[in-house]
Amino acid sequence: MANTFVSSILSKASQILGSFQRWAISPSSSSDPRSRILRDLKKLERTLTRIQAVLHDAEEREIREKAINLWLKELKEVAYEAEDVLDDYYYEELQAQVEGRGSRKRKRAEKDDDEEVSDSSSTIVVSIPDDMGDRIREIRERFDEISEDRERLRLREEDGERRVLEAVYPAPTSHMVEESSIYGREHNKQKVIDLLFSEGMKNGISVIPIVGKGGLGKTTIAQLVYNDSKVKECFDLTGWVCVSDDFNVTKLTKDIIESITQQSCVHTLLSILQNTLEAKVKGKKVLLVLDDVWNEQRSLWESLRRPFVLGAGTVRIIVTCRNDSVAKIMQTVHPHHPSYLSEDKSWSLFKHYAFGGQDSEEQSQLADVGKQIVRKCSGLPLAVKTIGSLLRGMTDQDGWKDELLD
Repeated sequence: MANTFVSSILSKASQILGSFQRWAISPSSSSDPRSRILRDLKKLERTLTRIQAVLHDAEEREIREKAINLWLKELKEVAYEAEDVLDDYYYEELQAQVEGRGSRKRKRAEKDDDEEVSDSSSTIVVSIPDDMGDRIREIRERFDEISEDRERLRLREEDGERRVLEAVYPAPTSHMVEESSIYGREHNKQKVIDLLFSEGMKNGISVIPIVGKGGLGKTTIAQLVYNDSKVKECFDLTGWVCVSDDFNVTKLTKDIIESITQQSCVHTLLSILQNTLEAKVKGKKVLLVLDDVWNEQRSLWESLRRPFVLGAGTVRIIVTCRNDSVAKIMQTVHPHHPSYLSEDKSWSLFKHYAFGGQDSEEQSQLADVGKQIVRKCSGLPLAVKTIGSLLRGMTDQDGWKDELLD
């Protein structure tokens, strides 16, 4: 992963910055070549830190967007070059340490046993490769260009677990699902249903979080549960709302009303919307799915749930989210963490999208390469579906091998 490369380069750059002072080679003046190298190393460190902040989003989107894929490839290429430059410096530093230790030993041998070696003899002078400054400057400039491209690709520079702007990805979700294209989720579906009814059907709110990384199939599991006929029979009202990163209580309350009533709501004031929702759910059995929640502010969640509390009906809310910190704000039962797909189920899913579920001569010829591609997806359903869809209709074995090597 590119994150590993950048973390490694960032660590090496930081260590070298420390070694400038540790081995007494800090520049004596601004005209000293070491001064320019020191400045460029500091800039390189800052640039790498910025890049690292957006890598999680970039790598999640790699399987969906070719532009992101190319961005990551370029990043890796420059990271390898940076690693080579820094490794060259490390070699010189190690050589200097070895020579320094040898010099001290010789000096001690020349002194009387009771005479100490002066502190100046411990100074180690590292010989910096002549072209190191130019190489670091060129690499830093290339990293700067890569970092600037994040604006064009609309990557967010936050804590690595934040999402891409909604306008770019993903499309809004709904409750509708094509069950014939789902593989290996029977156990997960049943587990969530068990959690859904773990507290019976008594009055009150029960919140069941489905937690996992992007592309793992959280939404799919919620759809399977939501559309289960036996589950539907237990509720008077059902609703599905795609939340995403804008946890706007007024908008969400309006969306919930429209979803559970299947009717347009003209109100725009939160107080009126909350009164309306309270009246709609009063004494009713309600199943609500809040898909793709990112909110970590308890006060916003408390405001959204208030009409359900005051309505005092039987309310069961399934929430999908990417981390446990979001789930803890809302959960009333232990979260469900979906499993990765087995290799067999991944292969079945891949065949559905790559071959349209049809057996053919092309399928048998491409099966070996396809199974290698599936293993590369590591049980992540979205990766399997996306790559399978890209390869559908492509019967050229070399094309499939190219995808395997990407």
